[in-house]
Amino acid sequence: ANYPLYVTSGAKNVVIDGVTVIGGMQVIGNSSATLRNVDITAGDYYDVYLEYNSTVTIESGSFKRSGNNAHIYTA
Repeated sequence: ANYPLYVTSGAKNVVIDGVTVIGGMQVIGNSSATLRNVDITAGDYYDVYLEYNSTVTIESGSFKRSGNNAHIYTA
């Protein structure tokens, strides 16, 4: 999957505020991010894809999933 918003490996305390994303986002490599006032629409898979011990805190926003897929997926 190719996610248009990507938080790279090792990034800490990233705040994503006031953005619209079509296609979902990915957070990888032991990173942490806070989502505030976001509008995220999934592409083929998930709104938010977390990988390799990454975390995300959702403060506010709207999330639209793809089909019956989960909004947030942790690998």
